[in-house]
Amino acid sequence: MNRTGAKSIGAGLVLTAMSLLACRANITAPDPLVFPETRSALDLVVPLPRLDEVVGGARPEVQDLVTQWAASWDYGIPRGRRIREALYDQVRTRVPDVSRSVARSLLDLVRSALAEARAVPGPLPLHLALPVSEAAHRLADAEKAYSLQDWTGSALMAMRGADALRETLPRTVALSLLHAAEEALAPFESGNGTQLHLRSWRLVFGARKAIESGDLARAVQRAYYACRLLGVFLP
Repeated sequence: MNRTGAKSIGAGLVLTAMSLLACRANITAPDPLVFPETRSALDLVVPLPRLDEVVGGARPEVQDLVTQWAASWDYGIPRGRRIREALYDQVRTRVPDVSRSVARSLLDLVRSALAEARAVPGPLPLHLALPVSEAAHRLADAEKAYSLQDWTGSALMAMRGADALRETLPRTVALSLLHAAEEALAPFESGNGTQLHLRSWRLVFGARKAIESGDLARAVQRAYYACRLLGVFLP
């Protein structure tokens, strides 16, 4: 996945926008999205590892795994996670010979990215704090596997840690909100919805166009408004 989108702000980390944990109250007017104390996503500078670094992207026999892994980031978080877990099961079987140097490199990348995420000033909102905490636990498990010379297991656990951090990036947050809104709107595709549904569809369309253009701050805002109107949020 290409990590396009918002540039680093201040310490090089934060895309400030809104809190995904707003209550499910009905909205009579748009509420402000920009609050200094809340963040919608993290804009990490440290590059996160990709699956092709684990399996060797140039090997034709595993190219399908790399392609499916990259495509999994075009979905929301729940569906994307299910796809990646199935792929990691295949990697364990089809690529049992991950080298020690590859495993070490992945560990170092995840550790650096985790340190960057933890350096964000102030407390993180829950939707960011949870994946950062998960990344720390995955990294600890990867280190343990590495100490046992299970290079493949270490690499895959490090990938899971990197995936948790990637779930905090602007594009992933925007897509997860977008898919949540689209799922809620699915029963009204035939045009039998209300003005609220019509307005939500317009916001969803705008969010999709914003993602395509790389305007991730606008994508998060529009997808978030759609979710607020529909009363649905990320789990």
